[in-house]
Amino acid sequence: MRFIHYTAFATLALGSIACSGSSQREPDRDIPILVQKPEVIDICCDGSGEPPGTVGSIEIEVLELGRKMAPGSFGGHIAYSDRAVPAPARLSVPDGYPLSPGKVTIDIKLDGCDFSEILVAFTIEARAVYADSGNPLVTEETVSVTIRNTCPQAPRTVPASLQAERLVETILGRNVPDFADYARPAPAGVPTDFSDPSQPSQVPTAPHTETIETGYVVAELDQARLDLAFTGPAPSFPVGFGTNAYTLGAEQPIEMTPGRYLIAWQVVDGEVPLEDPNGLEYAFVVDSDNDATNNYQGEAPFTADFFNDTDLWFTAEQYLETGWRMRVRSAVNGDVAAIPSAARWVMKNDAQVFVVPLDELAAEDRVGTRFSAYSDGSASGLWSGDTTPTVAAGLHSIDLTVDWN
Repeated sequence: MRFIHYTAFATLALGSIACSGSSQREPDRDIPILVQKPEVIDICCDGSGEPPGTVGSIEIEVLELGRKMAPGSFGGHIAYSDRAVPAPARLSVPDGYPLSPGKVTIDIKLDGCDFSEILVAFTIEARAVYADSGNPLVTEETVSVTIRNTCPQAPRTVPASLQAERLVETILGRNVPDFADYARPAPAGVPTDFSDPSQPSQVPTAPHTETIETGYVVAELDQARLDLAFTGPAPSFPVGFGTNAYTLGAEQPIEMTPGRYLIAWQVVDGEVPLEDPNGLEYAFVVDSDNDATNNYQGEAPFTADFFNDTDLWFTAEQYLETGWRMRVRSAVNGDVAAIPSAARWVMKNDAQVFVVPLDELAAEDRVGTRFSAYSDGSASGLWSGDTTPTVAAGLHSIDLTVDWN
């Protein structure tokens, strides 16, 4: 779906040329170039259907200088880079496209709709030499067109990095050839309902607050594997900074013991910083006993709380006043209290893994789960986040009876 609207079609005179009616003043030292272009292109592009293709054009005319220009001395081209013409926009001519005196039309093309606003910019460079003096004639000017997408994006899937796979395989001590079978891509660009339903929903805007993949495996971790991963003298994931990742243990830590573990991961849309002035909270929350009658429900006005319908919360939180910490809390019957836990949170780049002993879950067969990513906007005043699945959609039920091996 698309429609295009042009705002303010402009003609620019580059170099020392002035146009008024049909009269022209020749330049003293510059090569005169006329550019006709739209200032703004408004397009409705929601990602459905074929790519938009050509959405506008720019006409460039290099004017002759007659006898003042040394024969054969003119050289001109268009210069741009990926930064000057960002994806998904591009010009119909390549970087370095040669110019000669006369007119040329350049199309602006779009290969996708994953943008809200793009500034398409390029530079016209033209050089020559005066015939009589040998002095240079030079024009170097930047031309730009703004493209605005007036339609909201349809949900899309963003490819996740390989970081989660690497972390999980290091915890398990072996490759997971079918790792993708355990992963669940999460649609991006979907508005998140605020915990107070009277407030408007919004698409996550802050970096690293939109989930693009979740997944889990259940695995037996014996003492040798726990020592290598977490508890030995030189583990892969010591609490704090390690060679492989940044790791947190619970605020009330207890010993990790051999047994079956739920290894659940979340990948977000950007690298998670070790310090964010806007605050961060990543959560894996569970209905640990499969009893819907004793789950937490947010109180008014926060009746759509991100943790609704759950009774056990694993959260990794970062605020400037506290730094990073991992909190594990029970919320049975709405009574929220910190509890001891052997769980771990492992984070590197855009991926994080919650490692939870199954004996900390009351249910033995299935549990309902939800991930969330959230920033309260401590510095900016603007919240951003999402839940996977959404609060309205309920919890994602996972099977605890099948071990990965």
